[in-house]
Amino acid sequence: VVVAHDLRGTLDRQLQIRERKRAETRLKKTMQALESERNILRTKQELFNAELALARSIQQQLLPVRIREETIGIFFRPLEELGGDFFDFLEMEDSLGIFMSDVSGHGVPAALISAMVKSILLQSRSAWADPAALLAAVNRTLCGQTGGNYVTALYGVYDRKRRTFRYANAGHPSPWRIPAGDAPVRQFADEARAVPLGIWDNEEISRLGKEWKNMELALTPEEKLFFYTDGLVEAEKNGSSFGERHLPQLLARHRAGSAADLVLALSRARFRFRADSDSEDDICMICITG
Repeated sequence: VVVAHDLRGTLDRQLQIRERKRAETRLKKTMQALESERNILRTKQELFNAELALARSIQQQLLPVRIREETIGIFFRPLEELGGDFFDFLEMEDSLGIFMSDVSGHGVPAALISAMVKSILLQSRSAWADPAALLAAVNRTLCGQTGGNYVTALYGVYDRKRRTFRYANAGHPSPWRIPAGDAPVRQFADEARAVPLGIWDNEEISRLGKEWKNMELALTPEEKLFFYTDGLVEAEKNGSSFGERHLPQLLARHRAGSAADLVLALSRARFRFRADSDSEDDICMICITG
């Protein structure tokens, strides 16, 4: 009995040792498989990051390379590597076209739509002098091609000789006028805002009586115009938004500086209000001094 008991104990220990070795072998194979999968995922992530960096570089090339005008200030920061905010300057004889747009959504889809907008602008040179006609041309091509997204846009033509600004608005935030001196800053009339791009085709817009219309205003000496996307004003903190509390006062406070100084001051104030790590949207600002 004693011998049989000892033999049974020995067999049990041998069985446990064999099971432990099998378990160790299975664990080793599992760890090797996990490491292999981790390496595959790391390689895919590195490839994705490289492609994203290339896409960002391409998107940056869609923006104006340099601005000859010393009277223009620009701030542009996408929420992600790729963004839906876009701007461009269209040079004409004695005039400068200023285009700004904001695609609904973020990331790659919004960036692709912005690239489409850039292409349409280049193909629509004959309409550059007519803001409403240019917005109609962009909408004609965009409609049905945005996957349910839409585009707010503002396009205006600044006539350097006449000191006038002629513009049309497709659902974009209304710009601000910033007179020199102590005159109050004023936002453009909201009635100038029409339907965003990419929602209805031009025939439907005409049938509904919602066509884009040109508005024109004369600029006073040293007056500034300020354009922006809604990422600037819609940031919220403790139940209040940046735009509601700060924008008019900041525009008035920094009017005496250059256009570049003004957008820099607003960008700093915006990110002091809410850190950029908490930003909820792309941000684009343009200021011109007439």
